[in-house]
Amino acid sequence: MVQRGVAEWARALGLVPSGLYAMTSAFDGERSAVLVSWVQQCSFDPPMVAVASPKGRPIAPLIRDSHSFALCQFRRDDAFLLRTLSREDSDPREVLDPIRCEALATGSPCITRATAVLDCEMMRHIDLDGDHELYIGLIVGGKVYDDEAKPTSCVIASGMVE
Repeated sequence: MVQRGVAEWARALGLVPSGLYAMTSAFDGERSAVLVSWVQQCSFDPPMVAVASPKGRPIAPLIRDSHSFALCQFRRDDAFLLRTLSREDSDPREVLDPIRCEALATGSPCITRATAVLDCEMMRHIDLDGDHELYIGLIVGGKVYDDEAKPTSCVIASGMVE
């Protein structure tokens, strides 16, 4: 069934997989997070991810200065994380205060109630001519917090195909 008023390209784009992630970073005693949904593996060797983040968010200088970020994937039904991380009225430096985090290799905050996290060293930052900017991260660490989480992608290099 074709939806009226929706361009065909928009319908096709809606089929591209996305998820719900908190992109976090810390530098010089400050830390912050931003919600992102466009994350994609972009290299097997070395393992890297590409992340699209909204422009103008307070996390950008922390990523720039620390050269690192973490991606914390969480369930769409986690109302606490969604509500806490999307509050417009909170100080961006305090958004992570009510959330339990730990640090892995880079020192970026890793949300422990997340399904899984990837700890990344920033390799590239690309300022796009659009409302998002692109970060390329080298995966230097990670952790699965939910042992029942199931992979949703095809990872051929490691022998797993879903």
